[in-house]
Amino acid sequence: MSDGLMQTVEALLFLSPDPVSAAELAEAVEADEDAVAAALDELGRSLEFERRGVMLRRVAGGYALAAVPQAEQAARRLLAKPRTPPLTQAQAEVLAIVAYLQPVARPEIARIRGVSSDSAVASLTERGMIEERGRT
Repeated sequence: MSDGLMQTVEALLFLSPDPVSAAELAEAVEADEDAVAAALDELGRSLEFERRGVMLRRVAGGYALAAVPQAEQAARRLLAKPRTPPLTQAQAEVLAIVAYLQPVARPEIARIRGVSSDSAVASLTERGMIEERGRT
């Protein structure tokens, strides 16, 4: 069995957010399903033998990489931290305007965007990405 096939299968499993069947993997790598099954077996043994932080799991009729059980508590602590949501389109537009024209007043931002930007300005201020200053 080719190490290249095993590496490719591992990469595809890493990239996939959902379990992937051997047939789907075989189609993606343009290889025989038996060869992919052998690569999956070898990958599972390799990850276990090397005592890596991930393991190969058979889930929902497919295969997926999963964290080892020993990492559960640390993973819970890491993932429990609140995540900052991405910027909305309006927030990104306001931020670009402020970055380009600073200092700029709210009415000028609204004029450039063509809509009220109070909500976007407030959320960017709350995030600490922009700050309001007095009149100049």
